[in-house]
Amino acid sequence: MKQKNSLLYRRAVPGDGGRMLELIESRSSGGALDIVYTRREDAFRSYMADCKDAEITLCVDEGNRVRAQMVCLPRRVYIGGKVRTVGYVTGLCKRTDSFVNLKRLLHAALDDAQADFFFYSILSENGAGSKMLDKKRGYMPDLRSVGNYTTYLFSPYAPKKPRHGFTFRRADAADAEKLLRHYRDYGRNHDFFPEMTSLSAFHGLHAECFYLLTHPGGDIAAAGALWDQRDFKQHIVKAYNGIYKTLSKWNVLLRPLRYPPLPQQGEVADFAYLSFFAAGRDDPDIIRIFLGEAAAAARPLYGAICVGAIENSETRRILDTIKNVHFGSRLCCFDLKRNDAGAELGSRPAYFECGLL
Repeated sequence: MKQKNSLLYRRAVPGDGGRMLELIESRSSGGALDIVYTRREDAFRSYMADCKDAEITLCVDEGNRVRAQMVCLPRRVYIGGKVRTVGYVTGLCKRTDSFVNLKRLLHAALDDAQADFFFYSILSENGAGSKMLDKKRGYMPDLRSVGNYTTYLFSPYAPKKPRHGFTFRRADAADAEKLLRHYRDYGRNHDFFPEMTSLSAFHGLHAECFYLLTHPGGDIAAAGALWDQRDFKQHIVKAYNGIYKTLSKWNVLLRPLRYPPLPQQGEVADFAYLSFFAAGRDDPDIIRIFLGEAAAAARPLYGAICVGAIENSETRRILDTIKNVHFGSRLCCFDLKRNDAGAELGSRPAYFECGLL
């Protein structure tokens, strides 16, 4: 339906990928690390790789130029010990020279979404985005804070590799049933942990991406995957500011000091996510051992490792002791129809998969 201002709100189609990419790359994070989070070579295909059920909504003008977009990625995650479909709202951006009716965009994107409720993340340094979302509007539901989240980027040489009595090894197809059982058990006790139906359930993942830390009897103590997403999602530094501007001039010294190397401006950052990192009972000793072993495994493959952690978690406390570059974000959930989004939340610790944010 055409609007008075000649803008049309509609679902994206494959031919929109290039125009969507142009919009995405017109924006950056700002702050000391000014990063472009992009989806080359085709934004439409990138979102579909991220989630095969992605619901992409565009605001386009009469010339079919993309003025704004909003994306809902339905995720199957554990909430209150049961698997629920929750919509991750992402990709919200608009041209600075355009007026976009946020209410129309929001309802066009989410009214028919197949999700019980929604959640989103926003960078702490994105003051304009936070202000836009926090502003009280009659059509906006109440936002429920889930917590603060920190994303860490560290050198594979940074974590220490402690001595231990466990076995650490790369997984193979024969480990699938054991790994999936471990993830089911972990997920039932962690809100927002993704449902794992197979080791290749997510784009670019397969059994050999996973690593296991096992007890002497063979039971899994911890598991995680090194997930390289550069074929469909990229992080490109637009500019270094503040302390990072100084550090970028002395990049050659960062590796000996066990800090992650800073990519050249305009280059795609070389890192893998440490994804689906599940340590039994969130035992800090097991977390520390797995991080050290996984980092050693990543050294010949990647320049850095990326992993995220929610506030007050054991993983975050340990990551804070490792030399790193990090940035914070805020996680909130909401429901368009009711104001009880995530009513079951609170009794279990939250886990958000960094590779899916």
